[in-house]
Amino acid sequence: MGIFAGGTPDVFLSNSYSNTGQLTNAVDIQRNGTAPNFCNVPTQPVGQPTASQICNAALTGVTGAIPSLVSRVCGTCSTAHLLCATEAIEKSFHIDVPNELLLLRKLAMNGAILRDHAMHLYIFCLPDVWNKDSIMEIADEKPEAVAACFETKAAANALSSFVLGRAVHPTHSSIGGIIAAPDPGKKKEVIGKLEHCRDAVLDGMNIFSEVK
Repeated sequence: MGIFAGGTPDVFLSNSYSNTGQLTNAVDIQRNGTAPNFCNVPTQPVGQPTASQICNAALTGVTGAIPSLVSRVCGTCSTAHLLCATEAIEKSFHIDVPNELLLLRKLAMNGAILRDHAMHLYIFCLPDVWNKDSIMEIADEKPEAVAACFETKAAANALSSFVLGRAVHPTHSSIGGIIAAPDPGKKKEVIGKLEHCRDAVLDGMNIFSEVK
């Protein structure tokens, strides 16, 4: 049996005057072992795709492909989108996830959050705090601040990659499990990078704690 569950496919409309409206519709396609063609799609006219073809197109690969596709919403925060979509499908199918896997996902998210904070605070916010045009100008005057940014980002990427294969658009996550376990041989290296960037993180906290 295949189940595709989700919110109503709402479409929001707007124009140049920002007048908005909402169109609402719903589609229910189910694959089962009793209905004609093993699908609840009505028999189609001759020359049109068959009910089975429509059902297969709508449902085949639903569980496996969706998290990877959803992660493409954003390159920076792809880990969050991937794990959110994965969890949604697991809950829809009542899949129990072992605590060990939940801990690994939490580690991956910690890496993503640390990386995103480093990029956001240093690259997007710090130029405004110090009244500079961009981080490039900061790099000329205070290169240690830029070094701290990228050191923190590198350590965070190492953690996410260690757990899920890649820091951006991870490859090792799957529904209810994980495709490849973290390599124990790389654990010491990742811990070392995280410990080494601790001072950079604390320095960054001091910089932004002074912002009024």
